[in-house]
Amino acid sequence: MGTCPLCNKAFAANILEQHASECCGEETSTIDAGFIDLSTSPSSPQPQNIKRGRWEVDRDTSYTNNNSNIFCNNNGYSNNNNYTYSNNNPKKISQSDEDEDRHMAMDIADQEDLEKKRREEEESLLLARQIEASEEEEILRAKRMEEELNHKLLMELMESEAQQRAEQLTGGASTCTHCKSDYQLSEMYYLEKCTHMFCKKCLREEVMNRMASKQPSRARCLDDSCRQPISPIDIKELLEEADYREYERLSTEEAIDRDPNMIRCPKCRYPMEKISDNHYLVHGEKTDDGEAMSEEAEIHRSKNRFRCRECDSEFCAECKHIPYHNGYTCEQYVEYAQAKHCRYCQAQLQSNADVCNEEECKKKSKEACRKKHRDCGHPCDGIYKESPCLPCLYEDCQKQEGTQKREDFCNICWTEELGAAPCIRLDCGHIFHSHCVKEKIDKKWSGARITFGFLDCPLCKQSMKHPSIEKQIDPMQQLHKHVSERAVERLKLNHDDKNPVLSDVHSQFYENVSKYAMYKYSYFPCSRCKKPYFGGERACEAEREYKPEELVCPGCTAPGSECPTHGNEYIEYKCKFCCSMAVWYCWGSTHFCEACHQQATVISVKPRHQLPACNCNKKHPPNGEEYCMGCTMCHVNDF
Repeated sequence: MGTCPLCNKAFAANILEQHASECCGEETSTIDAGFIDLSTSPSSPQPQNIKRGRWEVDRDTSYTNNNSNIFCNNNGYSNNNNYTYSNNNPKKISQSDEDEDRHMAMDIADQEDLEKKRREEEESLLLARQIEASEEEEILRAKRMEEELNHKLLMELMESEAQQRAEQLTGGASTCTHCKSDYQLSEMYYLEKCTHMFCKKCLREEVMNRMASKQPSRARCLDDSCRQPISPIDIKELLEEADYREYERLSTEEAIDRDPNMIRCPKCRYPMEKISDNHYLVHGEKTDDGEAMSEEAEIHRSKNRFRCRECDSEFCAECKHIPYHNGYTCEQYVEYAQAKHCRYCQAQLQSNADVCNEEECKKKSKEACRKKHRDCGHPCDGIYKESPCLPCLYEDCQKQEGTQKREDFCNICWTEELGAAPCIRLDCGHIFHSHCVKEKIDKKWSGARITFGFLDCPLCKQSMKHPSIEKQIDPMQQLHKHVSERAVERLKLNHDDKNPVLSDVHSQFYENVSKYAMYKYSYFPCSRCKKPYFGGERACEAEREYKPEELVCPGCTAPGSECPTHGNEYIEYKCKFCCSMAVWYCWGSTHFCEACHQQATVISVKPRHQLPACNCNKKHPPNGEEYCMGCTMCHVNDF
């Protein structure tokens, strides 16, 4: 569309030029749809009246322009014709804003109509495609249903025809060609693939036998000239529901076993995916003996070492050995396993000896039992001259007792297997290395405070008992009895033997005064006389670390102050930092009164000249030193 600049009428673009010539009366005028662009003609005279891209020509104005591109339409500058305009008395050209807005609105409306039509066409096309796809899907579904129905009808027709032929020949009965027995037609079955007919009993036995051998896919037609696989549809018809579920399970397992990318744990049969990736190859690995692993063994390890997610067993995917033979290929490990090894470190031996030449292994051999078990022939893993012998710990032994095996770690050292050293079985039934038990007893308690947990089995917490450790256990049990009696006596002296925790059925100290007293009070070994002495309540233990030289009993601290009746067990002391009577004895070396005890960590580091001055008028060393006041039980001295 375009507008004539003279009469201000709208015309189509193809007739606007003709109309402009007629309207102007000049044959030389050439006008295209649009408006005059003043910016393309800088040398032309500038019209005086310009409004919104159009221009009005005053009366008696003559204007001529031979330049191109002088008209502008809504799409840009698009006129290359020469324009010549000449009129000695042209009409006044004028257009209101309302007319211009009207034409612009018409253009915009036309564009919106075109865009709306385009969107409607796209939506119609999309809807047509969806309807077409839905129709195709419905056609395919109907076709599948028709095929299934035709197949079912065909099978029924074939079975009906076969029954009719059999009835005509046999009078309603048929003979199974496999077992040669006569059956009613209802007890016969036609196989889907080959249409051979056998009794259901024979076909069912064939499938069940294959399932028993873990090869359900090998169930075949019983005709020797056919031997086609029996289809899953036939098997579902032949088996009961429970048997068919088992068939599906075995079929799945068989498919996994045949898949070269799958592997099963040899212990729990858990399936895993087998991934071969060079990213798992680690160089510089060590064998169990600490030697450098060969490149061949490293490659084998990266490809065949697996750990089961279900039972956490580490095994070889190639030879199924548990645990994985670290440092060996399967062939190398077979050679290693067939050779003779050291009884304790498993090093390969070149002679007929039972142990290698390592000093540690020789020492273990001297302490070990020399006997072999009569039933299995395995060497005894017990200690020398033990009677009766330790039960056999070999995993493949049929006479083994309990749950602990030779390959299990010792629950005391946690560094070696039980078979790596002579073992003993405690009265509670648990087995440990003999030297680990003895070392545990020799080390005694771990801190400064005397405790007796080291005398208990690490697994069941019962007291350890065995003939080989009696000499070590007896002195410790006597010490336990002595300390326990002193603790109970002090508990009664402090009137704490009626504590509610002793009568609470849910308490760990229920009706066990000795256990509560040992828990409440701390006893320490004197670094001088080696005897146990009272070291305060257990609540003070966390105040600071102990130093062995600070652990000195009252008798060694104040020689000659021992009570002739009660010894030094109940000797009273003055507070080290003031003149009050001490009621707390902490850190195994320091006496506190109640007030000083509450600020023990502060007052214990103060210089002596900053401690409280004496106000008791009693003769004693300056505050900052320990001082014995006498026996509490006898009340020898009054403070």
